[in-house]
Amino acid sequence: MTDAERRLASLLQTAAPEPPESLQAGALIGRIAAEPASGAPHHVRRGIIRWTPPMLAAASVLAVVVGLAATAVAFHNGAALPSRPSAAHSPTGGADPSPPDSPTRTAPGAPPRATSSRTSTPTHHPTNPGNGAVPVQPDGQASHPGGSTSKVSGSTTTPPPPLPTCATSDLSGRADPPIDVSATTTSIVFELDNAGADCQLEGFPAVTLVDGAGQQIGAPAIAMSGATPVAVTLSSGRSAYFRLDVANASAPCSQASSTVISPPAGDASLTVSYQADFCPDAQGGGLSVSPISASRDIQ
Repeated sequence: MTDAERRLASLLQTAAPEPPESLQAGALIGRIAAEPASGAPHHVRRGIIRWTPPMLAAASVLAVVVGLAATAVAFHNGAALPSRPSAAHSPTGGADPSPPDSPTRTAPGAPPRATSSRTSTPTHHPTNPGNGAVPVQPDGQASHPGGSTSKVSGSTTTPPPPLPTCATSDLSGRADPPIDVSATTTSIVFELDNAGADCQLEGFPAVTLVDGAGQQIGAPAIAMSGATPVAVTLSSGRSAYFRLDVANASAPCSQASSTVISPPAGDASLTVSYQADFCPDAQGGGLSVSPISASRDIQ
């Protein structure tokens, strides 16, 4: 072992310094360089030490020991340990991985670290718009002053119930004078007056002609082709109308004295006086009737 190595080994044995006299690695190297021994080997010349690998390893160990000793002295004097960077100074910008409620450890004698508390964002509810309308919450309830709520429901219009069919006993009829629309066809408009409560009529009435003895002449009237029935409302004292076409064929003819009328969906019939000659065809036909109308002008 050379003299320089023996000195370094001796210094390593006493390298744990007292806190007030801690040595730095640079000072130790300078000290060794400043005091070369007589008869130093060829690698120590003119105050310069040529470091060999064993010497470099020993110097590294010494530097670590000196650093640990300095840290221990600083901790003993009350310096705070370095804390982890907060989320605001984090290199990645992320949140602190430690739980938000865990206490922060500090060194003895250091001031306590300030903690932050979490706050919740209040939920915004729409206020009264100022035009008299009541704001509606997302659950379909309306907010009222004082905190009360009421359920908002869509308003629906209930249609009135349909009117009943006019009772035949409340109806009376009469016939207008006949009108010849051709050489063989005559049209008669019949009027039905309502003396009862509000009701309605819809459809084709049943009509037959009878003679003076009450015997039916020919076949009942058939519905006019192409005519579409509509509902007609009859208030008390109001009237509805229908038209009867009589198509006369060749003889024989019969004298009709009245017309028997059964209103649509009626429960009975009424007899209206009507005198005319009726000449039915071979099948007894020749009568056609229109649907009930609200107007006397029936096309």
